[in-house]
Amino acid sequence: MSLSKKKKGIIFAVTIILVILGGGGIFGGLYYNAVSQIEVDIDHVYITGFSEGGTFLNRTIDVDLEIHASISNPTSIAVEVDYAQFELYFDGVYSGEGQTSSFAATKTPSPMIIDVLLDDISGEQYLLLADLIFFGNSKVATVRITSVMIWGIAVEINTDINVTVTSSDIF
Repeated sequence: MSLSKKKKGIIFAVTIILVILGGGGIFGGLYYNAVSQIEVDIDHVYITGFSEGGTFLNRTIDVDLEIHASISNPTSIAVEVDYAQFELYFDGVYSGEGQTSSFAATKTPSPMIIDVLLDDISGEQYLLLADLIFFGNSKVATVRITSVMIWGIAVEINTDINVTVTSSDIF
């Protein structure tokens, strides 16, 4: 009879372990699905400062950007993100990369401000930014969210968000 109690105990313990691991696996799958559905809307990209440098033949520019965005998640699961990595393009030309601070994405869109410094921009990127800053010609800024980091795991997103930057967006 004691052997029967041992078998029942082992079966009970294994069942509990499977339920716990299975529940965690289901939650992990739901959480991953929620992370991959994060929605980011870029409201404005402001140029808050700039300074020229470099040599006469190789001009460079440092540009401070302030990206105003709203973050949400259409699923019923709130997502805590350690940070999101992104790349920035002006008129399709790579201009730099950045990283956000931590944030939560819920059904209710929440505002977020991201500060970015584009340092020592030269060549074709310099010409594009100089055309925007000094001559006021509008440029399409593309923010490509490459990945988000949750629980120490990077999740690939690769989403492009376009916004037009005009001369009125320069402070």
